[in-house]
Amino acid sequence: MRKPLPALVPLLLAGALAGCASLTASGVLTAASLDPLTTDPALLTAGVGMDEALHLRSGDVVLRLAYAPAAQPEAAIAEEFRLEIKADDSGPAGAASVVAEPGERIHLARIAAVDLDRARSAQQRITALKQTSEGRGELTISVVGGCLARPLPAQMRLRTFLRTTPAGPFVRMTETADVLALLPPQDAASLRQRLTACPPERR
Repeated sequence: MRKPLPALVPLLLAGALAGCASLTASGVLTAASLDPLTTDPALLTAGVGMDEALHLRSGDVVLRLAYAPAAQPEAAIAEEFRLEIKADDSGPAGAASVVAEPGERIHLARIAAVDLDRARSAQQRITALKQTSEGRGELTISVVGGCLARPLPAQMRLRTFLRTTPAGPFVRMTETADVLALLPPQDAASLRQRLTACPPERR
């Protein structure tokens, strides 16, 4: 697996938020009501809004579902899923879309159909383990790739969204004016170096 880019998308549910992105009021309610162990993985869609300079494709975003018993430092169960990505060039606001702001590109990410059985198996195994061992569960989403259609700006706004039902609205989970400012200087510099120009067909 490619080495993840440094905490580019700080969306972490069923645990603490990664990084220091601001959790919105609606995001607090959604995170509190979401049970990663009972929500059908096929119903989860994450939305990532970032500068249109950055392009993502399927495999560039990874979802990790894990559970660590209290007595163990490492997760006893951990599964990672490379999500399917599609750019959402949505127009009017609606239940199925997120409206991009000027200069922003929205990417929608879902667990691929071929991975749904593995995701459900992970849910079942974690549920069984929780019955015998207290611990901490997490559902994280991170970026592991991407390319640039043009140079990355000095500041990069980031918004994350989540939808848990096919006909439901996307709820804005987190928002930060400059995700690069949340990173340690060395990670921000590494991020800029590792993001290279997109091939012509992806610009």
